[in-house]
Amino acid sequence: MNLNKSFINKANKNSVRNFDAKKLDPIQMTLLRYGIGTIRERETFNFKFNTKNNIRIPDLFDPKSGIVFEHDTVNVHGELGYSNQKTKRRNDDYRRAEIPFVIINEDLCRELEINESHLAIYLYYHKLMELE
Repeated sequence: MNLNKSFINKANKNSVRNFDAKKLDPIQMTLLRYGIGTIRERETFNFKFNTKNNIRIPDLFDPKSGIVFEHDTVNVHGELGYSNQKTKRRNDDYRRAEIPFVIINEDLCRELEINESHLAIYLYYHKLMELE
């Protein structure tokens, strides 16, 4: 386990990370603890994405299952159930491309006193069940 933390710390010093990287670290580490290896902020190309270059960069991606994890907040993405247009386009792109995704909403977790990392595990297995 120390190897993983030291790797992340070294990566922090040697690369530019997106603004919510510190929020994703505990989620990614918990997923890894449960055997779910994810890739952070990997460019994903798909012709069905409605973006200028057909690329999306999900927060976390599990290459084994193909499931994408997105970490949302009210300030950036809008209220849960009432997402802003940018977030709706992102979600629509994943649906159109048939890429399974889950949303971990920071504000809802805080309101319900739910651990975001544990919610990510639950949503992952729930999505796997839906895919079978």
